[in-house]
Amino acid sequence: MGSEMCMRDRLGGLIGFFINILPLRLQLAGAGSLAEVLRRTREVVLEGFEHQALPFEHLLGALRMQRDSSQIPLVPVVVRHQNFPMAKGEAWSEGVALGDFELTGERTTASEQDWQFFGDGTGLELTLEYAADLFSEATVRRMVAHHQQVLEALVEGTEVLLWTPEEEALHQRLNETWRGLEETESLAERFERQAEATPEAVACVGLDAAGGHRRLTYGVLNARANQLARRLRTLGVGAETRVAVLSERSPELLVALVALLKLGGCYVPVDPHYPAAYVEQILEDAAPRVVVGRRGQTSGARVDVWLDLDAQLRFADTALAELAEGTMEGRARPDGAQLACLMYTSGSTGRPKGVMVPYRQLQNWLQAGAARTPFESGEVVLQKTSIAFAVSVKELLGGLLAGVAQVMAPDALVKDSAAMGGVVEKWKVTRLHLVPSHLAALLEAVGEQSQTLRSLRYVITAGEALPRGLREDVARRLPWVEVWNNYGCTELNDVTYQRVGEEEGGTLFVPIGRPIANTQVYVLDEQLRRVPVGVRGELHVDSVGLARGYWGQPGLTAERFIANPYSSRPGARLYRTGDMARVLANGTLEYLGRRDHEIKVRGHRVDVRHVEKVANAHAAVRQAVVAAWPPGTGQAQLALYVLPREGAQVDPREMRQFLAQTLPTYMVPTLYTVLEALPRLPNGKLDRRGLPAPDLSGSREAYVAPRTELERRLAAIFSDVLGLKHIGVHDNFFDLGGHSLLASQLISRLRAAFRVEVPMSLIFESPSVEALARHIETRLQDASRVQLPDVVPVGRSREIPLSFLQERLWFVHQYMEEQRTSYNGTIGLRLRGPLSIPALRAAFMDLVARHESLRTTFRIPEGRSEPIQVIHDTLELDILIQDAREADVIPSMDALAGHVYDLTNGPLFMVRVLRLTEDYHVLLIGMHHIVYDAWSQFNVMSRDLHVLYEAHAKGSEAILPALPIQYADFAVWQRQQDFHRHLDYWKSTLGDYRDDLELPYDAPRPPSRTWHAARFTFRYPESLARAFARFNQAHQSTLFMGLLTSFAMVLQQYTRRSDICIGTTTAGRTQLELENLVGFFINILPLRIDLSGDPDIAEAMRRTKQTVLGAFEHQALPFERLLSAIHKQRDSSHVPLVPIMLRHQNFPTAISDTWHGGVVMEAIERDERTTPNELDLQFFGDDTYLHAIVEYPAELFAEKTIRRLMQRHQKAIEFMCSTLAAP
Repeated sequence: MGSEMCMRDRLGGLIGFFINILPLRLQLAGAGSLAEVLRRTREVVLEGFEHQALPFEHLLGALRMQRDSSQIPLVPVVVRHQNFPMAKGEAWSEGVALGDFELTGERTTASEQDWQFFGDGTGLELTLEYAADLFSEATVRRMVAHHQQVLEALVEGTEVLLWTPEEEALHQRLNETWRGLEETESLAERFERQAEATPEAVACVGLDAAGGHRRLTYGVLNARANQLARRLRTLGVGAETRVAVLSERSPELLVALVALLKLGGCYVPVDPHYPAAYVEQILEDAAPRVVVGRRGQTSGARVDVWLDLDAQLRFADTALAELAEGTMEGRARPDGAQLACLMYTSGSTGRPKGVMVPYRQLQNWLQAGAARTPFESGEVVLQKTSIAFAVSVKELLGGLLAGVAQVMAPDALVKDSAAMGGVVEKWKVTRLHLVPSHLAALLEAVGEQSQTLRSLRYVITAGEALPRGLREDVARRLPWVEVWNNYGCTELNDVTYQRVGEEEGGTLFVPIGRPIANTQVYVLDEQLRRVPVGVRGELHVDSVGLARGYWGQPGLTAERFIANPYSSRPGARLYRTGDMARVLANGTLEYLGRRDHEIKVRGHRVDVRHVEKVANAHAAVRQAVVAAWPPGTGQAQLALYVLPREGAQVDPREMRQFLAQTLPTYMVPTLYTVLEALPRLPNGKLDRRGLPAPDLSGSREAYVAPRTELERRLAAIFSDVLGLKHIGVHDNFFDLGGHSLLASQLISRLRAAFRVEVPMSLIFESPSVEALARHIETRLQDASRVQLPDVVPVGRSREIPLSFLQERLWFVHQYMEEQRTSYNGTIGLRLRGPLSIPALRAAFMDLVARHESLRTTFRIPEGRSEPIQVIHDTLELDILIQDAREADVIPSMDALAGHVYDLTNGPLFMVRVLRLTEDYHVLLIGMHHIVYDAWSQFNVMSRDLHVLYEAHAKGSEAILPALPIQYADFAVWQRQQDFHRHLDYWKSTLGDYRDDLELPYDAPRPPSRTWHAARFTFRYPESLARAFARFNQAHQSTLFMGLLTSFAMVLQQYTRRSDICIGTTTAGRTQLELENLVGFFINILPLRIDLSGDPDIAEAMRRTKQTVLGAFEHQALPFERLLSAIHKQRDSSHVPLVPIMLRHQNFPTAISDTWHGGVVMEAIERDERTTPNELDLQFFGDDTYLHAIVEYPAELFAEKTIRRLMQRHQKAIEFMCSTLAAP
């Protein structure tokens, strides 16, 4: 909150403006009493007074907050105690008396609320100025009453209850819903009574897309349901027996449902339009005794008994056909708590979850509906909802049990709003259940021909907030229709109803009304306390029809179905809906959406529906949707997606101007995308997660010698990188063996030689000396080009920060204890021959002296939170020499691999020597990756150790490349770089990525990621490696690009996803001076592979190549900065973005098999440690061989699963290679 300070000090006699604004940040979380709140407040105020001299505008500037015309930053609410001295002047000379009066008239206010208190201990008064455009007087008066309650509690030392007697009475009236539930007659008995009364009446009409239809009367429907029930009984179906119905809307669907009601069975509806993998997951989880549906719609699920439907959705079971349709004996009468339905909905784990719906729930909402809007003779109900959604059960049973006809429309007619309007007109439909967006589409489709919908009597909206603009449109165009706004969820089906037109208040959306019979609602905060009227909270529901919980998920059931602290009924439970709502002053509920309807933009809360309402008022807009981009909070921008009206065009610039006329600056979207259609779920609801990324508007030739100085320099660089001589101007870099890592080295050399920035894509587009020379010459002639900064030495007297790359590993080590060995590196080398221990000691001491990283530790300075590097002048490396046996080697190596390094005190570089015989030693080296990477190990350290050992063994001088800089200089340099261009790229590329890739685990995922690394080596046939090299060359791609595409194809088969993110690593040594350093330069690049639309191999390779090139061009952005920019957080159980890593290990290596004196070196393959990834595929090879080492968590996968995965990968490569010969 803000307060105001008078900055006069000794300037009391002056007239002038001395007021400063003081923001006071009060943290109330965890305060156990009002006394604690008062203590914290006193502390904050005193500290604020101490630093009151800073002008408010300077503070905003330091925090990078900007004023705009819509709001005061930081302090929309101001609280003041007006206690400044006032000169007395009530009587002037000559009898002139002074008096004050309250000003009236219109004026603006700078704050949303300004609380001005007057008083000195004998009295207390308040003047509250508020924005009348935001608050009603009733709301403000309620807030003042709540404030008085807090003051009274503070004085009396009692508990704070922001709850006035009027609010208590309001909530009591809201929940006075007890009506009693009539359960003497089962649903099956009600249906049979109706069938007996009206056997010739039409029960249902099944339509097909071609215009045909089939009718069933109540008598025929009852007879066929009896026939099916008897058949199901022979198959073991009885009370609570699960039967899956995999069918489109058809008469047979109704037959199956009625048959199950007669048996007291459990109806498990499955939408046949779901992906096969999703259907299989449902069937696997539900394990139904019988499936009613078309055989072949799923092949992966184990199903014991199928009752087939033919292509016309008619029963095709021969045993069923042999049974008579007559009556049925032994009908069941299920108990109210018995399981009636198992309704599957999406789960947070990525797998569907089954909601256990009891028969009592069906009875309760059916009886409540009959009392609210009873069916009349001659009515017709349209069945249009996917059978997998709870609303469909309401559609199916509501009218059926009341004796009215059901018209069952296929998806083709439902999705075509104009065709659906025709169905309403032709079949004289009287009742329609719709989500508001579908209702809007229907109104637009019929246009001015509103009489098309003249038969409608009732429209029930649910699933989305109902905008008032749509309500007004319906009232204007369909004045004869009674509209009810319904709120419900799968766990309850019906919760509340509001008759549209009877609501009060000026909210943006039509309220959802009051609870149905035998249902109580509570709007609670996170501590399950009731919130005052008008305050948002989570909606909780108690009802006689509450679901029993989630099938096979007791943990989730306990989390979402909790004890009801407001009920005296034993065992009463509350369902936590996850929906936000508030109680309005008239005692109705307003639905405020899920939490994702509220977005934080530059510190401001924005309800996207507010922006959508304004955008929908534009004449050219059919529907507008606003979302955060990238998804989440923090740096999110508002993205507007627009569906234009037919024949209209939407210009983003004009749209922005239109919105700016009405909305505050922070609520005007910055990204605009025009779509031909909005993504929708099967039930017609808008699929916000399906919104696309916003539109942000892209062999060796005959030798010819270099002809110019620029071409000669380029050819020399090509030669140096590729290790080849006689590079011609037309030679293709990639045809000569170049790949992405060598291209990175090429770029670093070009940068050093010509002082120009060369993107990776340019190397692929212009891979020859001649073509590249043209581009570089153009850049050299560009006078406006930015000179690239070098990494330069910095003084060691200053504090040295961690590089962003080191910071990632430091964070994991500091805060994820179970992963502290994930970044241990352990090297084991068998050394056979006359090893000189003194020379080895001296070589290691020189290595540590040469590379600062090996004698660096990390600490947090006192009073700070960010670590710094501590570079020690010397490190006395304790090289332990101990006698050992062969049996000691692996345990010693494992012990080193499991060592938990002390990053603060070190050492982070350890050397052990096991002496097995006089001429047989094992060298063990342990390091934490915060000081080195694979390039450091296999290239720099291997070369340096070899040279240094030989020099000490011979007594000569070691000749090694000079090191003008060290890793610390790189860390300082990296911190000075501007990453904005890279941030924009990655945010636009990954901001909407759905981070829930599910692999074929062999065991449940444990809650923490203490995963022990297992390894599997897979070798591909040499003939395939050669064929794959030809394939990649034909597609002008690298081996890495081919591997990435092929493995993404395998993952698509395993996960049923066509949008897959795979991680890789880059060497990060983009400058020539970095190539000889020991240090951690590795960065992670997330590569988002797009296989949507079933692309052919050529297109898939093209997309992957484009992705890889874009990523390499923006590889400078540290992975942690990327995660922060798109609001992904590391935790102990999940690898953000890249649970799968794929790398082509093609960095240069300087490992020598033989050391001075004939010492032969052999690497030991062993690395017992934890792994941070779910899969890490390291490929080794070129155009003659290919093999992979797969590192995986033993807790998640069995070796046979990994073997099968890699066999699939080999098949994918074989298929890709076969396309080369295809016409």
